Amino acid sequence: MHRLHRWSALAWVALTALPTAAADLSSIERTLRKEPRYTATPHYLLLAFGEQARTRVWVVLDGDRLFVDRNRNGDLTDDGPPVPRPTDSSWYELGDIPDADGETVHLSPRLMVRGGVRDREFQLRFPIRDKYEQWVRYSPLGKAAADAPVVHLDGPLQIGFLNNRDDQQPIRSGADMTMVRGETEEQSVWIGTPNLGKDVMPSAVNFRCSSSAHHIERAAKTDRPVLTVEFPSCDPADPPIVKEIRLDGD
Repeated sequence: MHRLHRWSALAWVALTALPTAAADLSSIERTLRKEPRYTATPHYLLLAFGEQARTRVWVVLDGDRLFVDRNRNGDLTDDGPPVPRPTDSSWYELGDIPDADGETVHLSPRLMVRGGVRDREFQLRFPIRDKYEQWVRYSPLGKAAADAPVVHLDGPLQIGFLNNRDDQQPIRSGADMTMVRGETEEQSVWIGTPNLGKDVMPSAVNFRCSSSAHHIERAAKTDRPVLTVEFPSCDPADPPIVKEIRLDGD
């Protein structure tokens, strides 16, 4: 008879390999002080930068243009003209973002949008200077500021598993991940920072930094990490099975 093995213990071991003190994104107030006169139905996104997510930048999609709160004051009317839809690329360049510490400058995130007027999704790439790139796969934008997803960039890294029924989604319960003894099971992991919002993907680390040449020049490739996975042996008296996996992919 096949025996099912839950991955909860394995996931716990993996999580302890990286810092896990992520900021509490649910405590961030999602309100705007002043908004422009929109020409279409607006869709909202809040970017939070740094370990404690203290630098917060609103991004609002208005039809084919983006309003970016570069001065971080919650007023979308005093940041200059909105970013127009690019003519030679699918990616909006948001521009470099000054950190709240007055010293750090975050390199320009890039945003791609798809979907209809009512349901818009975004994909985001963000190069971190001298580290790596972070990538948020397609996730829904908010229909109001209060329900905007909060995307945490350059925050503490964690490790997690993707649902082996749908590798586009992180696991959300133990039922999403099982192993059957004697059968081959392929499993994907992500390393990155969790984000806030329904169906919002994590800010995963892309060690290949396979974005545009412009981004590659501005974010150095980091050394590839090695993930150590420990499985219990069939016989409790035997030592555990240890497997080292070099994370070469994105």
